Formats: sequence, C-alpha cells, structure tokens
Amino acid sequence: MTTQKKIDEMYTQQAQLEAAYQAEMERLIETDIIPTVEEDIAFDKVIDLTEESRRREAEELENTRKKAQEVSEELIAAQKYTNLTEVNNDIVDMVENSDLTDMFPNEVMDYSKGSDTMLMLFDLADNAKNAEAQNILGVCYFSGTNVMPDLQKSMEYFRDAAEQGHSGAMRNLAIVMETTPTPDKNEIISLYEKASEQNDAYAINNLAVAYLTGDGVKKDTKQAAKLFEKAAGLGDDYAMVNLAYCYSIGNGVKYSEKEAFKMFEKAAEKGNIEGLRNAAECLLAGKGTKQDLEAALNYFSKAAKLGDIKSQERVEELSGKLSGMKHEDVEVNKTNGQQKKSLSEVLEMAKEAAEYDKNNSPEKTAHKEKGGR
Repeated sequence: MTTQKKIDEMYTQQAQLEAAYQAEMERLIETDIIPTVEEDIAFDKVIDLTEESRRREAEELENTRKKAQEVSEELIAAQKYTNLTEVNNDIVDMVENSDLTDMFPNEVMDYSKGSDTMLMLFDLADNAKNAEAQNILGVCYFSGTNVMPDLQKSMEYFRDAAEQGHSGAMRNLAIVMETTPTPDKNEIISLYEKASEQNDAYAINNLAVAYLTGDGVKKDTKQAAKLFEKAAGLGDDYAMVNLAYCYSIGNGVKYSEKEAFKMFEKAAEKGNIEGLRNAAECLLAGKGTKQDLEAALNYFSKAAKLGDIKSQERVEELSGKLSGMKHEDVEVNKTNGQQKKSLSEVLEMAKEAAEYDKNNSPEKTAHKEKGGR
C-alpha cells in the first residue's frame, strides 16, 4: 500500500469518527442529556445574574436595616427623659398646693399651710439634712416653684441628697448635668447606674439610651435592650416604646413584629403619644397583629387629641376611608331593603348551618329512627 493511500484511509477513518461523534452529540442534545453550547452559555448567564441579583438584594437589605436602625436610634433618643420639671411634676404639684403629707407626715404636723411649707423644707434640708427635702428643693430651684430659679442651688441640693443615696436626686442631678455646656459623662453614667440599682425607672431608661447610642459608655445594644425591658417592667412608658423600636428592627433583641406591637400597645395604654401612633400604624398595616382599621383610628384619635400632628393627619385620612367603605357596603350590599349581614353574623350562620347538616344527615336520621343516640 502506497503512502498516499495510507494517508487517505487515515483521513477517512478520522472523518468517520468525527461524524459518529457529532451524531452521538446530537442524540444526547435531543434527549436533553446535555445542553447545547448556547444553552450552556445562557445557563451560566442565568446563574451569574441570579448570584448578582442575590448579592444586590443582600446589600439593599443590609442598607435598609442600617437606615432603619439609624432612624430607630434617633426616635429612641427622643424617648429620653430630659425635662426635669416634667419628670418631677408630682413634686411641683405638691409644693404648689402646700401638701407634702405623703412625704413628711410627721414633720408637716408642726407647720401650717402656705408659705410655711417652704420654711419646713429649708429647715429639713439645711438643718436636719433630710435627703427628701433636699431633692424637693432641688426641683423647686430648677423649676422656679415658690422660689426664684437658680440652677446652681438646684444642683447643690440634688448633690447633697444624692450623696445620701437618694435615687431620685441622683437621677435628677444626672439629667441637669446633661444640659450643661461641658457635661461630665462619667459622673452622669455613674449617677444613672446608682439610681438604676434602686429601680428608678427614669434612670434605667436613660442609662439604656446611653448604651444604645454609645453616649458616655461603649455602645451595647443588647445591654440597652435588657435595661429597656427592666424599665418597661417597672411601668415606664418611654422604655416600652424604646423596647418596641428595638424589636421592630432586631436591635439588641430578636426581630419580632408581634413583640414590637405588644410594647407599643402597652405604652399606648399609658397615654404615650409614640405608643399610640405606632400601635395604630401596626393595626392599620396588620403588622404584628390582626388588621383592625377601627382600632387604628381609635389610637390615632387619642394621639391626635394629645397634639400629635402626624396622628391628626392619619385621622382625617382614615376617617374618610372608613366612611367611604361603610357607605359603599350599605349601597352595594342591600338586598330586598335589608343590609348585608356582618362577617361575624355570616360566620355564625354558616356554623349553625353546618351543625344542622351534620345532625340531620341521612346516616344520623337513620340512626335516630333505630333508637340510636
């Protein structure tokens, strides 16, 4: 066999092999055992796009959470006790009404009403070194109740009472110090901590805000949430709202819309505007609770009456919506002059009908005819 003939046979065998390979590949493609090149490339693109989409979604979610956390922290910071007169409103009322019998039942016996109330307080604070009287005078000098306002004297009386371990004075001194041009953060935190040990709810809430924002202490959202929970347990409505915000974004606690609503509602029951508005928003959206437009309107109305502008806008918006819905329901669902029954009535009727069908089925009827129960 010549060399040329061998080469020709080699080419022929190679062509046959390539043809057989191509035929087998086409068969496999037709039976979907392997994808075409175009399908393979398209599949890779889909995978790439899916991974890219997931990455972007994760980034957007993280950015949203960060923004939500920033917003929440700002809102929580607003739920901090900074108005000393408001915190001590009961003391101001008692002094103005010359009625301190709840605090000094024995001492008051020796003093008459009116201006002598202040004489009694000065005597007890300056001579007897009574911590309660010192704290009250601190409030009086700060608020200008029966005396000229004097921040320096106010702080001196608070400090005297605080050194005797009076929790209210510790907290009051800390609040006043925070309003000064150069507050001593270490002392403020120390005062809040000491007052918190005596279960002063105002102090616990403010200490929690410090941990939440890293103001004077190392930022610790878990510790903040624990303190909010403690203060809320003592009945503090600011702490209830703050804890609700934490639950709403999972800040220091496990994310829970249900727990957030629960805390907002507890604060709402105490007349807290933030609690009222946010509980209403939850009811409106069905977030953490069953949707209830009328209950939402009720909370918005209460907050609006307390002067909340946002709630006033919601009341107008929701009132119109509910009014339209009720009007439409009456007009559209009238049959033979009778208004359509409410959902609860329909469900009750359905329940009764099902019970009737069950008790009057052919099997039951036959059983009863035979004397069965």
